[in-house]
Amino acid sequence: MALPTMTVTTGANFIPEIWSSEVLRAVESNLVLADKVKRYDSDVKSFGDTIHVPNLSNLSANPKIADTAVTPQAVTEGKIDIAIDKHYETSFYVEDILKVQSKYDLMSEYTSKAGYAIAKQIDLSLAGLYSGLSQYVGDGSTDVTDTNLVLAVEKIDTADAPESDRYFVIKPSAKAALMLLDKFVLRTGPGWGPENSPILHGAKENGFWGDIYGFKVYVSNNLVTAAGTPTVVHNLMFQKEAFGLAMQQSPRTQTQYKQEYLANLVTVDTIYGLAEMRDTFAVDFRSKE
Repeated sequence: MALPTMTVTTGANFIPEIWSSEVLRAVESNLVLADKVKRYDSDVKSFGDTIHVPNLSNLSANPKIADTAVTPQAVTEGKIDIAIDKHYETSFYVEDILKVQSKYDLMSEYTSKAGYAIAKQIDLSLAGLYSGLSQYVGDGSTDVTDTNLVLAVEKIDTADAPESDRYFVIKPSAKAALMLLDKFVLRTGPGWGPENSPILHGAKENGFWGDIYGFKVYVSNNLVTAAGTPTVVHNLMFQKEAFGLAMQQSPRTQTQYKQEYLANLVTVDTIYGLAEMRDTFAVDFRSKE
């Protein structure tokens, strides 16, 4: 026979439910591309919808023949246009009753998330420039290999790209493939060991993973993965001048009280344009997911 015992069921009204003092924020991917490309912000800060960037060709050296005139050179130059045609916004309302009754500072929390959404969109736009590149290595059925790394570096070297400001931005699947290459993880020979592997140590700024063949390696989930048979990951190996970005309006935050809704409206928006500037300074480094 069961005794008339008080339990958590009979005493449920005396047991409070506790809400944490912190919220569980959605994870955010690394934003790495915007500060790795050539910037033209100052050209359009005040006005304009297109930036014309004129090309400047090299001249050739001609032998000077005695008693003859020099050989003047006249070059018809082209230009590259950056259209300032991208305007993105992220907005939300917080009604008064929610603001008053919530124990969390929702205005602040969601404003931070809105700013992240805009910054991520810029990263995604830059990652999409892979589609205009004429140079590529690998395919959707292969991992990142040392052979393809060397081939991609060779293509950029052949283009006389500067040795500085070189980057290799990869997805986690490519990072995993690199971690299986002993050449980079377990360097052998005099003076080498795991403690000074080029991809295991170093200052870890946002997304930074290491250095391979003079290219700083960054990991980001914002690169394009093109579905297909097979699916193709489009990692990017490039020198800074391969791509151009012009931020006409840096991400701005505006708030407005809407009396008809008894709510605060928060909007974060930005205006920018981007373009491929030097095709041979970049390689679409394709690999499998």
